[in-house]
Amino acid sequence: MKKEDLCLISHGEYTSEISTMGAALTSLSFAGLDLIEKRTHPRYFSGEILAPWPNRIEDGKYSFRNRGYALPINEVSRNTALHGLVFDKAWQVISHEQDQVILGITIDDLKIYPGILELEINYKVNDLGLLSTLTATNRGDSAVPYGASTHPYISVPGLESVNDFILQIGASNVLLTDDQRYLPTELVDVAANDFDFRSGRIIGKQFINHAFLQDPDLPKEVLVTSQSGNGVLITFSESAKWIQIHTADRDGGEDSRKVLAVEPMTCPPDAFNSGIDLIELSPGQSHQLSWRIQVK
Repeated sequence: MKKEDLCLISHGEYTSEISTMGAALTSLSFAGLDLIEKRTHPRYFSGEILAPWPNRIEDGKYSFRNRGYALPINEVSRNTALHGLVFDKAWQVISHEQDQVILGITIDDLKIYPGILELEINYKVNDLGLLSTLTATNRGDSAVPYGASTHPYISVPGLESVNDFILQIGASNVLLTDDQRYLPTELVDVAANDFDFRSGRIIGKQFINHAFLQDPDLPKEVLVTSQSGNGVLITFSESAKWIQIHTADRDGGEDSRKVLAVEPMTCPPDAFNSGIDLIELSPGQSHQLSWRIQVK
């Protein structure tokens, strides 16, 4: 693996650091307060770009246009292909200015993916926080399946445990999973299954590692705060139809349940097999996913 390079960008009281490895957002602070967990420990996909699929593909196998593909299994304990093909790859710096950095990479392994996909991520800080825009373009001569997300761990200044975080998310439905492999089983009503965060409530000791389906008529945002109302606001574009929330339990280790993963996704887990909200990019076609992280 190549050594990563770190790109610092800043504007006003916002400062951010982006790694060329995985195009990962490794730090984001406002007035010296961390808004995300810094990536200083072994990998938890912290801040990385997840493409051309987010989350899990069962057994690492899928079919597209009547052809089967087998992906590398990188989550051995659950026998899944997790979080795409570029989170552990070195991206190229396209441009780097004081308040903005643009990175790019191309996927072109036809044995495991049916085409050539160009990815470009633009990180830019301004008065409204850090805006990230991921653009995917099909550079091949045939259609390709596509989905994307990112994986920041949100930190609430002044709070040391997710148990004290207040979470608000505009979702009436949540995707249940099996207990062993975290693969999707059933889309259910949040109110009937103890996942209703539409009005905002304290997480407490609840375990969450689930995809929430955003209501089309509710704001495209997730708010994570303390009881004082201070915290972090994550907003995202219409193309993020799903939001994965994870309480970062980390097997009960010392860094367990200190931060909250908030992952805007274009599709749910295992979409390469279910086809749910799966994007098909025609040759030459592009797709954009944007999200913003700002202090609240």
